[in-house]
Amino acid sequence: MIALGSSSFDALTVADPLARPSVRIEEYALVEDYLGAYLDDEAFASRYPLAHERWSQTWETLWQANSRAAVLAVAQLARETMWEFACTLVRLHASHAPAPMPSETALRLWAVVEMYRPELGDDRCGLLETLFDYWQALCSSVERHEQGAPRVAERLHWEDGRRAALLTALVMVEVDRSI
Repeated sequence: MIALGSSSFDALTVADPLARPSVRIEEYALVEDYLGAYLDDEAFASRYPLAHERWSQTWETLWQANSRAAVLAVAQLARETMWEFACTLVRLHASHAPAPMPSETALRLWAVVEMYRPELGDDRCGLLETLFDYWQALCSSVERHEQGAPRVAERLHWEDGRRAALLTALVMVEVDRSI
């Protein structure tokens, strides 16, 4: 376990509890705990109710996953979670844009982040873009298993579901905290 109890993290506390969840990073030993607390906070859950509900289902399904089918279900729920998150982002920040199709999830997420590029800066946007790319690559890898692609040589493991759930949470938290 990694302890994050250093007082140097005090600056990372969310300053405005009405705008962002009042979750302090140093109160959590595991990244998973912090991400879960952030997503379960009332501020996030009320802003993104469908994404929050889907993510809760994803996380719960992950811990019950004991088969290939269950890991695939976790990945599917993770994609649905991100789609719900993207739909809400578009509605909240780019109301003139249509809701994204599931295949356009990352594109719509990126479009909203691009709207905030002047405030975020190129470095932050680049990091978020890389995070999106990683999420997409992970989901595509699991999706090949789902579709029974003949060239998928590696086996599907519980860790693949954990990565999909955790990275989905990470993308949502990072985007929400950034914009």
